[in-house]
Amino acid sequence: MEGTEDLVKDVKELYKKEFENARLEYNEKQNRNDRKIENYFDHISRNNKTDLACEIIIELGDINYWSDKDYEFKNKMVQVFKEQINDLKMVVPAFKIANATIHLDESSPHLHIIGVPVKDGNKNGMIKQVGKTTIFTKESLANIQDKMRIKCINSFNKIYSLNSVLKDKEQGRNYDINIKDMKHYSDLKKEFNRNKNQLKFVTDQTKLLEESSKEIKCFLEELGINKKINGYVITSHEQKRIITFIDDVINNNSNIKKLNKLSTNLYKIETDIKDLNNNVNIKNNQIKNLSNDLDKYQKENTYLKNNNYKLENTIDDFKCKWDKFINHFKQKLLSLDNKYNKVYNELLKEEIIDEEDKYYIENEYDEENKYDIKI
Repeated sequence: MEGTEDLVKDVKELYKKEFENARLEYNEKQNRNDRKIENYFDHISRNNKTDLACEIIIELGDINYWSDKDYEFKNKMVQVFKEQINDLKMVVPAFKIANATIHLDESSPHLHIIGVPVKDGNKNGMIKQVGKTTIFTKESLANIQDKMRIKCINSFNKIYSLNSVLKDKEQGRNYDINIKDMKHYSDLKKEFNRNKNQLKFVTDQTKLLEESSKEIKCFLEELGINKKINGYVITSHEQKRIITFIDDVINNNSNIKKLNKLSTNLYKIETDIKDLNNNVNIKNNQIKNLSNDLDKYQKENTYLKNNNYKLENTIDDFKCKWDKFINHFKQKLLSLDNKYNKVYNELLKEEIIDEEDKYYIENEYDEENKYDIKI
């Protein structure tokens, strides 16, 4: 639907479109060549902490719903998914789509979207950068999912002229894509399509052979015993052997059909297992990252506590010295030395002495000692 068969090429083109001007602008400001970025795609792919792209999978209905639906019915989902792509662009404008592919020939129709979350207006580094953690937070993902679910069922009901209702929301699966995951994507896709075509060819040939075998069997069963055909006489024994052979062919064809179904089911199971393994790996990495973050935050917390303790001591020390200064200054003002009055006025003007200190200086001593302090 969007992009080409070459996923890596599509993502590279997106990087060039979205980040090239920002990269050039950033490089112009660098005095040192080693700080310049020659290729932002390569720059991100070398960064183990940043993912090149994200994958969003949109699916409506499960295998049970779609199991009895024909291809014509499934094909209407193409229009639903087209609207979903446009809706996603409106709901998350910062998520730029590089590739969108619809799969109608699997257990249920679904849409794979590969894209890059782009954060604009950065103060450090390039002004535009990959911004997954900013664009996709726990809260924003939940909000995006809620909005897209509503838009998806509305599109589905409109295009299919139905009034279906969604099941309760389940936890989604979020995937991040690294360069190593994208490297052989096109080759694997081509290989899968080749195997799928070969399997279809074998299935069609098996069906034709089965039909031919049944026709020949019917012909032999209707053929009279010891009847001469083109100068050849078929005996009862020979007829039984041929019919037995045809029965074996029919049974083998039946087994091949079952094997084809088994291969399809095994592929689905293998795909599900891969998805589960991917989820486990993702969760393990998330746990590892959270553990690392926790260690980092604990160290930062200890550091901040120590700094806070030092800061409190510094503030207490400063307060003590300030009180001494104020008391000393009062004494000098009470001595009616005009030069201190001048300094006092300057301190008030610069707001170095606040209202509380001012009240303390001008009133407390005035009441206790009955001095008239002239400012």
